[in-house]
Amino acid sequence: MTTAFGFGTLPGVRTTRLASWWRNTLNPALHKTLQLPRAYLSYVGLSAMDGLCTGAILALGGWEVNPIANAVLARFGFPGMIVFKFFIVAMVILMCEKIVREKPRAGRAVMAIAIAATMVPVLVAALEFACYVFWPG
Repeated sequence: MTTAFGFGTLPGVRTTRLASWWRNTLNPALHKTLQLPRAYLSYVGLSAMDGLCTGAILALGGWEVNPIANAVLARFGFPGMIVFKFFIVAMVILMCEKIVREKPRAGRAVMAIAIAATMVPVLVAALEFACYVFWPG
């Protein structure tokens, strides 16, 4: 028997619950091909743009509109908020992988909604930047 990381178990050493959960839940998903790789890449790219736009807006004196992200920003600062946002991205991708394997249409719909929801703040930030550049003051 191999452990979650592909190494054999030592004689007399029990497998922990975490290793068992990893082996049964996450590890098989990582060994299969991704179902929606282009959608995931779009989602990660838009999320990165959202983080960059948020940082620029905060640097120009703006504020975070999302109340949960704003609370994380107040407690942990900008790096903590970026970690929080990418934790959310990872969870959405993992959930979509799980959903799309059982119900492909539903999984694609969830990913489309996630991409659209992430696109909104990026477009709003682009509009804010345009207003800031072309109509300052």
